[in-house]
Parts: sequence; C-alpha cells; structure tokens
Amino acid sequence: LDETLPFFYLPSTVSTIVKCISGDCVNGFGKVTYPSVGAQYEGYFKNGYPDSVGLVTAKNGLSLQTFMKKGEMVGWQAFGIRKDTFTPLEVYVLHGRISEVKNMFWPEQKMIYTGKVNSQLKPNDKNGLVKGSNFEVVVYLDYDGNLISLFGKVDYGNFLYHGPLTKSMRFKSGGSFYHKTAGTKATPRIATDGSGKIYYDLVTLEKGDSMYIGSTNKEFQPHGNGMLRISNSEVNSGIWRNGSMTDSTGTYYAFQEKKDSLSLHQQMVEKIEFNAGVNAWNNCMYKGSPLNYFFLEAKETMYTHPTLYVFNTSPDTLNLQVSPQIEGHAPHNLVLPPTFQVSDSTGLQWMPSGFTRIPLTLPSINQPYTVYVSGAMPDEYYLLVK
Repeated sequence: LDETLPFFYLPSTVSTIVKCISGDCVNGFGKVTYPSVGAQYEGYFKNGYPDSVGLVTAKNGLSLQTFMKKGEMVGWQAFGIRKDTFTPLEVYVLHGRISEVKNMFWPEQKMIYTGKVNSQLKPNDKNGLVKGSNFEVVVYLDYDGNLISLFGKVDYGNFLYHGPLTKSMRFKSGGSFYHKTAGTKATPRIATDGSGKIYYDLVTLEKGDSMYIGSTNKEFQPHGNGMLRISNSEVNSGIWRNGSMTDSTGTYYAFQEKKDSLSLHQQMVEKIEFNAGVNAWNNCMYKGSPLNYFFLEAKETMYTHPTLYVFNTSPDTLNLQVSPQIEGHAPHNLVLPPTFQVSDSTGLQWMPSGFTRIPLTLPSINQPYTVYVSGAMPDEYYLLVK
C-alpha cells in the first residue's frame, strides 16, 4: 500500500511536469503521465484535474480503479487483481490517507483483513473482519493494531464453531458447535488455559424439543452417562452408546434428529416477504441472512435513506448486534422475541413484536457501505433493506 501513497493527489494538466498523451486532458476524457510520481492516469478531467472515475497505473504495473475530485482520491479505490492474489484489494481514501481497507493481507496474522486502519496502515477496527480458508472472525483491535478479542465462526469437521476465540485462534469457553446438516447444537466444556482443548465429559446437546446433558463421543453423540429431556418433561437417564440408549425395561431411546431448520427458516422467509410485500419492492436494496456482514450501496439519491428490517426466525429470544459501518451510526444491540409462533396445528403465526426497524442514512451514492451482523447463526434471523 505504501507504493500508492504518492499518487493519492495528482496535479493539474497545466503543470509542466504533466504530459497529455491523448484525448482531452482539460475537460473531457484523456490519458496523462505524471513523471514526478511515476504514474499514468486515464479517465475524466475537469478544469485540468482528474475528476470522476479513472484508472491509475504505477510504474511497477500496479493498477488502481479510482474516483477523484479535483485531482484527489476520494472514497473507495479498487486495486487490480494480481496473479499472486485471490481477491481484489480496495482502500478508502479520506483527506489524502487510507482510512479503511477491504481484503488486505495482514502479514502479522497471515490473514485477509477488512476494516479500518491507522496512519501506519495497521488494522485497528473494533469490528474488523478477518478471513481464512476455514474461518470468518470479527476482531476487536486497539489503535496500535493490538488484538483485544476475537469472535466468529470456524469450520470443525462436520461442525461449525461459533463463539469467542483466543488470540491464536483457538476455541474459548462459551462457544458452541453446530452440525452442518443434522442441526445439532453442542456446547461442551472448553479449557480455560488458552489451549482450546474440548472436554467431552459434560456436553449440552440441543435438537428441536430434545436436550441431552452428559458425556459424548468426539462427534458430539451421547456416549457414556447422560440424561435426555424431551419437551421439558420426559427425562431418561442411563448409559448411552454413540447416540442411543436402552434402559432397564428394554425401552430404546435415540437422540432425535431436529426438524429441517433450513426448511422451516425458508418457510418463515417466504412469509416475511409476503407480509412485507417484498416482491413489489423494486428498490429492495438487500435481503438475506449474511454470515457476518453485507454491503449496501445507493445507486440513486432517492435510495440514500433506506430502512433495515431485522426479523427473528429462531424459536427463542434473539440477541443480535447490527453494526453499520456508516458515519453517524452506532452499533445496535437488539433483543428480539420470535417473529413467528410455530404450531403443528396452526402453522406459522406472525408475532408483530418479533422484528425491528433501523433507519439508515448513506452519505454517498455508488459507494458500498459495510454492515456487520454478529451474535447469532444465519438461520436464526433474516434481513431486509428497503
């Protein structure tokens, strides 16, 4: 990134150090070279200054799709994809310096980082995002770039871990493991010494209306001493073997599979969109259940004041944090009751208190803004932006 700093500001074409190669380099579309900074600009000009969209190419071959006002880079700038990168790097320029990045390689942590940076280009966001081949984690950093805490999702075999992490990306006490297909939620004891070790002697398993407390095998199936509670009433204790148990009377028990939560979630989504008339919203800016974040971008001025609707598609009260990375917007810590009451006889019953509205103001058009979401799994909530 340091190589780009010299051409965050490009002088007027009336300067003797600027050479117009082709086109209209005063008030139109043209191409110029800037020998003093070792760069070439091709794009639009106004009164001799690069203005609006253009392409800057450095002498080392690095290219930058830019947006400029009076020769100064403003807002998001996108780097060209090199052969040794797998995702485009973007930087946000404010008052002549980079204040935020997307998909920047963080050498100290060997991760891809998205968020704010300090004057030394070190990550320092309180809600930054880091990604790797098997994880997506929100990081809390101080101004100097020191890690304070991490919270996110990590692949773990057949499970997806969701919870706090140590600075070395190990599991911490308080996290849970979600089976990717069966829907099991497993909450084990995790070592407090920072090793991330999982203890299987006391695990809480949840599936639908069933809850198991006891020891499990490494696939989080009931195994050993344990107690199964069904519908908050029936309790069955005994010795389990890989998910099943036969008691002293010969009665067989198995930890029942949860109903297809994705299917139920989709039913709720369809009902939400029907009740909200989303199919008639040609200006619906976003709809979905993002893993950690999503982007908003106003294509026209009339869309710069949208409303974010948050729905709770889980059966329990939801604690969700929504953090718009937009100037003047603070994080929202939401506590939402279920949007629907689920009944075998009546189906999905709409609960008006199970959603909330968050008014947003997007300062600029044609510029993406990040909104982070944390505290719940994607099938537990649904978002609409109108």
